[in-house]
Amino acid sequence: MLSVFDAIAAAGGALGLLLAMLVVVAIIQIALQYTKPNIGYHIRSHRDRDYTFFVRNLDSVHYQQPLHLIVSGLGLKYVGALAGPWSQRRPMKLEGDMSGRVRVLIVLD
Repeated sequence: MLSVFDAIAAAGGALGLLLAMLVVVAIIQIALQYTKPNIGYHIRSHRDRDYTFFVRNLDSVHYQQPLHLIVSGLGLKYVGALAGPWSQRRPMKLEGDMSGRVRVLIVLD
């Protein structure tokens, strides 16, 4: 019976340690105002290879500096950015050899 109580105490200690780690990470993210943007993509069905990327959660974070997004791909022909008042600059092609990949920089202010 004593080993059952020891197992319960160990599990409680592990759970407490996990909870403490989550609290510390949350405090650091709040203090540094850091959050990772949630980037997902949707494939349109009316064209064979037309991808639309959606960047979400930008309103919940106050960015002190412009957000730089780099889109890259093999055979990339066109990149457009529709980002309301945040996108003041046109997408810019980046130079440099990336084994045939085209890289485009999009800056959100």
